[in-house]
Amino acid sequence: MRTVKKVDIRAKNISLTNHLQKHIHQRLGFVRLTEEDQVRHVLVSLSERKDQYGRPGMCCQIKVLLARRTDMVIEDVEADIYTAVDRAVDRLGRRLRRILVTHRTA
Repeated sequence: MRTVKKVDIRAKNISLTNHLQKHIHQRLGFVRLTEEDQVRHVLVSLSERKDQYGRPGMCCQIKVLLARRTDMVIEDVEADIYTAVDRAVDRLGRRLRRILVTHRTA
């Protein structure tokens, strides 16, 4: 597993602990963002936000700046910030694999 070096993490109204930062870096490392020259930068924003039903929750938004492609934005709102991070990173990994596989075969 590699850690992603091109990552900025910002938190609004959420305590950004060392454990949470480490968790985010570890989860992003599993996505293998560092192996692709396509990824220029990753911005992770954490905040409190209501979910689609109006219930309060924790939001994880991941913005990925790609070389020669449109930027990607993935967002997930859950009751727990760690769950929101996990789900957002999982979705990011699936979407990024789809884009990069399409790029390689084209």
